[in-house]
Amino acid sequence: MRRVLTLIALFLAFAPLASAALTVVNGHAKGYEGRTLVFQTYADPVSRLPVDLASVTVDGDGSFTLTADINQVTRVSVDLSFYLAHIYLEPGARYDVSLPPFRLRPDAERFNPYYEPRQVSLIIHSATSPLNTALASLNKAFADIYYPSAVRLVRRHDKALADKLIARLDSAVRAINCSLPFFRQQANFLRARIFATPRLNASRQVLARFYSGSPLALNVPAYWQTIDMLAPDVLKNSPYPDIRKSIGKILEQSSPSVAEISQILSHDTLFQRSQPLREALIVKAITDAFFSNDISEGRADSLLISAARTLKTKSVRLMAANVYAKKNRLRAGLPAPDFSLTDNKGNEVKLSDFRGRFLYLCFMHSKNYECIKAMPALDNLAQVHRENLDVLCVFTDDQPAELFKLVSRNGYYWKPVSYISNQRIMLDYQVAALPTYFLIAPDGCVAIPQAPGPAENVGPAIAEAIRQFIISTRRGRPEIPRTIYDIANEARPIE
Repeated sequence: MRRVLTLIALFLAFAPLASAALTVVNGHAKGYEGRTLVFQTYADPVSRLPVDLASVTVDGDGSFTLTADINQVTRVSVDLSFYLAHIYLEPGARYDVSLPPFRLRPDAERFNPYYEPRQVSLIIHSATSPLNTALASLNKAFADIYYPSAVRLVRRHDKALADKLIARLDSAVRAINCSLPFFRQQANFLRARIFATPRLNASRQVLARFYSGSPLALNVPAYWQTIDMLAPDVLKNSPYPDIRKSIGKILEQSSPSVAEISQILSHDTLFQRSQPLREALIVKAITDAFFSNDISEGRADSLLISAARTLKTKSVRLMAANVYAKKNRLRAGLPAPDFSLTDNKGNEVKLSDFRGRFLYLCFMHSKNYECIKAMPALDNLAQVHRENLDVLCVFTDDQPAELFKLVSRNGYYWKPVSYISNQRIMLDYQVAALPTYFLIAPDGCVAIPQAPGPAENVGPAIAEAIRQFIISTRRGRPEIPRTIYDIANEARPIE
């Protein structure tokens, strides 16, 4: 398979159509000099597939400028090692911001790819819009009003208390006095969250009051957070027996059609005016069912492909494609996650740079004993297979200058890069221990996930992979199939 959309193109395709305007962020980042900052968002709230919006390198004087074409309000985050900072960007707006003082993550978390940095907001000195300030005030007011009473709301099903809390939130909204549509949407769905808490067994009532007939607002955090807290089986618990029976029959088919499920659900009065919501809930239900082991992996793939091909709402088709891609990203024969890293000369190194050759991708740390022991063996491997194979070592050191000196001093044949500019690569490749290895084929697809290490007799496995690839090339490889993103983008609304 081939990757036909870059992640940024996927993000722009996912967003609602509107005239994009250039957004500019001027940043002050003392202590970050020379570091590359990667600003990311999520493709959608179900897959939570990270999307690189832009990357910038901090100048020697500690400043940077970010420019981005966006066509909707977008929550953007940047990984700062110890911190994960965020800001809401608006089309055409300009911001002057500062980063928090630079801190490395704790030593105990240095090798933990699942470390969760401390969440902070970027310090905004000036902006052409008050949105971030208004949202900060709104979210603080909500936290102060809601969380002290959340347990009582759930345990006692105290609907009268929920009404009082909503009234207090309404007073806070009036005091903030922000008329921006995004702010108003966030406030409305925070009301929905309070309203829903004592009614978790009455999710249809909540959806009817706050969601039915409304457009999808997947970029508004409270929109999906409120849906996510409701009963996850709102679809299969339809009060209409005929609907439940018809959906059950479709799911028993060898190739079930998600479009047929959506069509049947359109007879439910709750969803008659909410086709995009109905389709989004179907994709969420498929995702939840897979991760809770209610359906098999093959059945989940079949349903997601059907959703990407046949649903009417383009953003939901792409959501299904994102979920499929995320759960299958490290399978042999599927595209390897893309990356952009920095070598010892400050040059960008991308996965596409190795197109046409095999790539043995290694994740290491220069002070890890097993990694140190593997370095000479990697050098021998790189030289033995140099006609067909490149060896790239991604080092997770927080001081890359020292590791580059180490590699240069030993004259290793393989290429070292630092993960500092893109620490997300650890999650993309699901690295849970060091060292970890992958073999990637010349077409950019995973050849051997979790490949053997150089001390585990990996040579024959690489030689066999090269031999099989050459044979298939000489025979004439079959036509490259369309990716699921092709399917999702080319699909036409069905009648």
